[in-house]
Amino acid sequence: MLSDFLSGLDDTEEDDRIQHMAPDPQTAGNIIFADSHAFFTTDGEIVTLIAGSLYTQSGFQEGSGIDARFEKIKSFVTVNDSMIITADAGNRCLILVDLATQETKHFSGLCGGSNETLTDGDSNTARFSTPTSIQIDQLYNIGQLLVMDDGVTIKWRSVEISTGTVTTVLEDQGVNDALDFVQFPRYQSLSVVILNQEGSNRLDTYNTADGTTMSLPFDVGYSAKSIPIDASMHVGSVPGEDKIYIGNNDTYQICSGAQGDVNADLSSCQLNRPLALLIDNDTLFISVTNGIKRVESKSWQLV
Repeated sequence: MLSDFLSGLDDTEEDDRIQHMAPDPQTAGNIIFADSHAFFTTDGEIVTLIAGSLYTQSGFQEGSGIDARFEKIKSFVTVNDSMIITADAGNRCLILVDLATQETKHFSGLCGGSNETLTDGDSNTARFSTPTSIQIDQLYNIGQLLVMDDGVTIKWRSVEISTGTVTTVLEDQGVNDALDFVQFPRYQSLSVVILNQEGSNRLDTYNTADGTTMSLPFDVGYSAKSIPIDASMHVGSVPGEDKIYIGNNDTYQICSGAQGDVNADLSSCQLNRPLALLIDNDTLFISVTNGIKRVESKSWQLV
């Protein structure tokens, strides 16, 4: 059954939409979410600013709370109980946010720079083009960060959490327009949601040993965001079709595909441009234009 977790947001503009979500390590039961310009935490009723602009003021500025500035937050990752690191595609860099103090500071890359050249190096000399997706690495350098950098060509960059040093670990292998990536340890490969020439998305894997490509045996629709469920299964959001795909050896759908705001069973519910996804305590959270929906108790795996 689909229900509201947080409602009443006005996220009709693209930059105002929730880009990413994660459990709040500071407050049990809360969710941290980010639009393009700010980070917030919520218990489903009260929304509190962590850092960034409430009025979509952009740019780069280190600071505390409302004084901090981001340009285009696309993704973030929790690295410990008080720190998150965000991929700011507009500022072409990674930024650290201290959840306890609400302070932000440069982590890696040249924030606010215009240089699209992808350069490996330490936290000050490394350069990103358009970092869009960031995760804890499970395959290449376990425990480090893995960042998808979507420039003229797409590369995956390994970033040391302790120093911010950047190393390129995988070239694009001919991929264009990658939207997100997941890692499936079962396949010992990087799995990427890509837009193929026919205009429909698929999930491909890259074998890190020989560089070969293999499509996993399910279609993922026009997925914009994708997160793993287990070693071989993923869930993807499809804003253009107003539904959620769940993929394993087959593909299942959550909600009818009709655009709307209808809380109902998982075959007849309606979503309005779902985007960010989170699984926490067996509950699937889905960001929509006016807030966050939820499906509890693993019923989302049984559709």
